[in-house]
Amino acid sequence: MNTITENQKQLLEKVRMESRHRAQRVIQRAKLRTNQKRKLRLAKQKLKQSNIVINLDLREQYRDEKIIDNLLRVGRTLNKIEIGFFPGGIHDKTFRTRLLAEFKLYGAMQDLQVIFSHMHDSERPNYGAVDYLGIPTSLSPLIHWGHYRFVLKNELRVNATFTPFDSFLIERDQVYVWDDIDGVLATKLNGRFWFEYVLEGVEPVATREGVHYIEAQILGGVHLSDITRLYYPVADQTDYEFFAKLKKLELDHGVELVHY
Repeated sequence: MNTITENQKQLLEKVRMESRHRAQRVIQRAKLRTNQKRKLRLAKQKLKQSNIVINLDLREQYRDEKIIDNLLRVGRTLNKIEIGFFPGGIHDKTFRTRLLAEFKLYGAMQDLQVIFSHMHDSERPNYGAVDYLGIPTSLSPLIHWGHYRFVLKNELRVNATFTPFDSFLIERDQVYVWDDIDGVLATKLNGRFWFEYVLEGVEPVATREGVHYIEAQILGGVHLSDITRLYYPVADQTDYEFFAKLKKLELDHGVELVHY
């Protein structure tokens, strides 16, 4: 069950305190016409019917076991700090870059240093995306993280923050809570508003900065009880040993299995 710690509550509150003001500023700067305001409202309604999804490679090796075995044993998905391979330890470039991205994500203020210094690795966010397309292979950038897509319960939205791009690419004032997701929708990408992509049901094309999606940063962990569905490659049905592990997700934890 997704519950947040005191440290995570502080991170979430730091975003929540600024979120509405940020969204209002973005919408004001957008200078939307009447028809565009209507589209923004419709896109926000559409996102209410959308799900947060997380892609993983369940066959990947983590220390002395595969991710699928770790998931079944621990009962939650590990975050990028926990599962990352950092051969340089705290001096590893990837590790330092991730910490700096999260420092920016939650405000990059002095008091954040104290919060971070007291946080356990398990308290770091899990990263997903808002899937407004509802197709197992949509949001193509997520395939980089694996071909297994977990669909999460809507309740996790209240413990998540959202950005209009990958969190490596955003400014610190581009982070919102769910109630203010219109701040994301009023953000422009490739000369178009996000609400246009959502309403038309299309993905934005890549830019020089990278590939794009509406990212979700989930605090409180993603447990098996938070997952409603797993999309998996149909070829897995012929790998009987591995498929038996997927079936345990369904039989023991109520996760609906859907092949593609």
